[in-house]
Order: sequence, then structure tokens, then C-alpha cells
Amino acid sequence: MAMVLTTMSQLSIGQHDFKISWNAYTTGETIEEDPFNGSFTISNVGESTIPANDTIWYGYFVDDSMYDIALNPEMVSGEVLEEDFEPGDEFVIINIFVWPLLGSGITIDFCAVVYGIGFGSYTGEYFTGDDVDSNNTDCLFAVLPEYVVGLSDKEDDITAIKFSNHHLFVSNASATFKGLTTLEIYSLDGRLIHAQRINFDLDEIQIELPELGSGAYVGLLISETAEMSKKFVIQY
Repeated sequence: MAMVLTTMSQLSIGQHDFKISWNAYTTGETIEEDPFNGSFTISNVGESTIPANDTIWYGYFVDDSMYDIALNPEMVSGEVLEEDFEPGDEFVIINIFVWPLLGSGITIDFCAVVYGIGFGSYTGEYFTGDDVDSNNTDCLFAVLPEYVVGLSDKEDDITAIKFSNHHLFVSNASATFKGLTTLEIYSLDGRLIHAQRINFDLDEIQIELPELGSGAYVGLLISETAEMSKKFVIQY
């Protein structure tokens, strides 16, 4: 009995603690690279050995929304350990990609994230079972590639676009957009989610949007006279 109690006491001392860090970038810096080096290193900085065949879950946060390393929303990626993951060990995830998200020089918060071991590490309270979660993310700012052309640079052509509560609000629209305009909404992985035609015959306009899942999106307005994009995030 004494031996059993001693063993249980020793097991309770061990702590799970994973750390993640970018391989090519420094925390907090602003990146304008495309392709983007999304590679990162996961380290076991705790006291516990993670046994072989367990799975460590990881991915990205984009403006606080969860994505896997293929940039699928509300998904995670995992690595099945081929051998014990000892304290001090680390492994590298290589992931270099071209940004699929249409943008116009917009900036997103982009974090590499390690959740930990088990289903509970990425559902409900993130990082469940990880003793210190302050090192479970490594974040920087990513400026998406410019692609929009043709927008007037006149100081009086100031058109404001805002997304809120499944509505698009456009102010001073007629100063920029003439005639029929197309609204397109894209997901982070470049898929066209919604498209509709709009006639901007008023300065102020409100457009009801379809129900969208949690995640980051870009709305793109296109007319014969201008194109303009706007990033927005849906969270429930």
C-alpha cells in the first residue's frame, strides 16, 4: 500500500505544459509575406512525459477564431506521437502557404496555437489540462496581399463599410459606387459564400446578409467604378 501511495504522489507532481513558437517570425511583428511561412515548433516544457500514440492538437487562431493548418474554420489539426514526448523534446510542423483569403492590404491577428492532449483541450475551455496556458499561442500581425484596383483616391470619395449583426452598412456609397454593384463574401479558405447584386442609388444603405458560421470573412464590393473590401468576424 505504501508503494502505491508513493507512486500516486509522484504522478501528481508532473505537469503538462506545451509551448509553441513561430519558426520564421518574431512574436508581435507585422508580416507582409506571401507565401506565408506558417511553420511552428511545439515544445514540451512541462514535467510530464506524453506517451506514444497520444495526439497533440494544434492549429491557428485568426482574429480569435479557430482554424486548422489548412485554414478550415472551426477545425483543428493533430499529431499522433510515434514515441514518448519527453520533457525538453520538441517537434516541428512545416506549413508554408499562399494566402487564400481575398484582401486589400487588411491586417489580421494570426496566431500559432497548441491546444494540448485530448478532446477537452480544444473544446469548451481551450488548453484544458495544460498547467500554464500563457505560452500556448504565439501571435503576429499578417497583412494580406493587395489585390483591389480602381478605387478613387479623391479625398471626398470616402465610403465607409461596416458589418454588424448579419447586416452590411455602407455610408456615402454613391460617392464611390455607380449603378449596379456586386457584393461577394468569401471565407478564409477562399470559398465564395454569398453573392448578390445591389443598386447603390442612396448614400446610406443597409443590406441583410445570410446566416454565417463563426469565423473570419471578407466582403467585397465591385462596381464599374470601384472595388472595395472589408474584413469582418462572426462569433457566437
